[in-house]
Amino acid sequence: MHDREHLQKILVLVKSARVPILVALLISGWLALIDSLLRGCVSFIFFGAAANLVNFNVYTSTKAIFGDNKAKLRHHEKFFRHWEVATGGIYILVCEYMLNWHSALDRDIFCFHLPTFYGVVVAETYCEAIVYLAVHAVLISPMLLNVHYSFGYLQHSCMLVAAAWMKQKLANIAARGLDLLDEHEKLQNNYCTRSSECAAQEKALLSKSKEYEEMSRLAEEVVGLLTQRSEIAWRGEDIKAVARISRTSPAEAELFCKASELRKL
Repeated sequence: MHDREHLQKILVLVKSARVPILVALLISGWLALIDSLLRGCVSFIFFGAAANLVNFNVYTSTKAIFGDNKAKLRHHEKFFRHWEVATGGIYILVCEYMLNWHSALDRDIFCFHLPTFYGVVVAETYCEAIVYLAVHAVLISPMLLNVHYSFGYLQHSCMLVAAAWMKQKLANIAARGLDLLDEHEKLQNNYCTRSSECAAQEKALLSKSKEYEEMSRLAEEVVGLLTQRSEIAWRGEDIKAVARISRTSPAEAELFCKASELRKL
């Protein structure tokens, strides 16, 4: 039971959008606070934190609608994981390019925090990580014109894709483990059913065996009784024959037969 719970928790962590949204909310709020301290005023990064807070509220409210429908819940989780990436892209387009808002933390956020978030936290598979990182590279391409930064982003992305690949393998192992636990439970149930059937058959066979032993004992007793009666009958015929031949009484013939038997002994 505990093994099943652990495997289910692993799958929930990998496939759920709740964890990425909460991580994004925490990190964006933290960065906004630091940027505010550096600026000495409220940072525009709080808009990103507010967007993540809205995402979390919409995620939790819409998830309750689907109830126990697993197919719709999987689609819901996948949509909000993708939407978190879209939220980051919208933040870059609006704040960086449209409003031309800049921060001292921009390079850290765009070249380190967001790629790590996409590759490790959001991506369910390494293919998703590649797509997320490629799209993000296009959005921040003006920052990657420098050879140093471009190769640094490429190397960092390779490590993130490797981490996403290991995450995917871990999720596959967890899913396969749950399948094996289900098969084990089915086999265990079949074994218990067969064992109960075998125990019932064994009990029935023992009962039949006792009945056969009782019948055999009764048959032996009947045969013994018939044998005794036959011997008595044959002995009576012998006595009658001796009495007829010797022309004596049956009592004398019986004494004669007993004497003969004693001589034989």
